[in-house]
Amino acid sequence: FRENGKGFHSPRFPGSPHSHDNASWQLFAFGGESSIITKCFSGVLRSDVTCEQCRLTSTNFDPCLDIPVDLHPSISKTGKSNGVTKVESCTLQKSLEHFTSVEQLCHGEKYFCHWCNGPQTSVKQMSISKLPPILCMHVKRFEYEAVQQKFTKLDGYVAFPLQGLDMKPYMSSTVLGEQVQRAHNSPHPEDKDHLYDVYAVVSHKGKLTGGHYIVYIRSEGSWYCCDDAWVTRVEEKDVASCQAYLLFYIQQHLL
Repeated sequence: FRENGKGFHSPRFPGSPHSHDNASWQLFAFGGESSIITKCFSGVLRSDVTCEQCRLTSTNFDPCLDIPVDLHPSISKTGKSNGVTKVESCTLQKSLEHFTSVEQLCHGEKYFCHWCNGPQTSVKQMSISKLPPILCMHVKRFEYEAVQQKFTKLDGYVAFPLQGLDMKPYMSSTVLGEQVQRAHNSPHPEDKDHLYDVYAVVSHKGKLTGGHYIVYIRSEGSWYCCDDAWVTRVEEKDVASCQAYLLFYIQQHLL
């Protein structure tokens, strides 16, 4: 997986449809895949691109194993130290709001409209069409600086809820409203289990060239820090204050 752009960053599922007739899509969307990874982690993202010239909307559904979220772009950068960019704090909910916000595609990012038969200025809308049992959030902490031609780490704090993360505001039915209720626009039923609790957090410490990963994991109501060969019991406040890189949430009804 790559940290490029706001949209979906995994290879497109072959034959992503605009109708119910695609058998391979039906197999994937309704959990027909045999892999334990896809059954646990795979959700579906929806992308709607509308041409501003003819108003034609192109809709694509793509499977994803994680959702990439930016450190919210309104955050001001406060300087660098040893290859690390210091930024102010943000919240996971704000980052998800940005992920599902309308994006203007213009200049070098113009969308090729098949009806207009050429590149046109358009708007893109991302939303979540299907939630997985285990939801992985990937905080995009590494960015490429074109001027200096190198990667740097974004060293900012993301506040995230330990319990009761409500994903309904970012679902297609909420973001797009009545449009998603049409049968030909929705190849699978809307998820009702949209409340999640965090059960594991991967944290990255240090800078880009010399960082270290540790994992916080919840087991039988207690939190533990896994740091190489050492496993120690920690408090919830230690988890909530860590510099999250990967956040693993599980649907509440599965706990």
